[in-house]
Amino acid sequence: MDAQGLDWLLVPLHQLVSWGAAGAMVFGGVVPYIPQYRDIRRTQNAEGFSTYVCLVLLVANILRILFWFGRHFESPLLWQSIVMIVPTPTQ
Repeated sequence: MDAQGLDWLLVPLHQLVSWGAAGAMVFGGVVPYIPQYRDIRRTQNAEGFSTYVCLVLLVANILRILFWFGRHFESPLLWQSIVMIVPTPTQ
């Protein structure tokens, strides 16, 4: 089977891998903080939690968004910054 005969399979597979990688980049920045958030909620103890880290992450993501307006970079990185800034709902 020649390469053109496999295009029907390779093109959608390439798109699927591209979308999966972009999704991993967007939400991959948030995933490491989920266990810490769950532990703080479970124990009701925020000892060791630094608000300065939150401040640095917030400033860094805002600067990345502002930089995007001057020089466009890959959109998954822009969406990652937006996802990192959007507050999570709490009870």
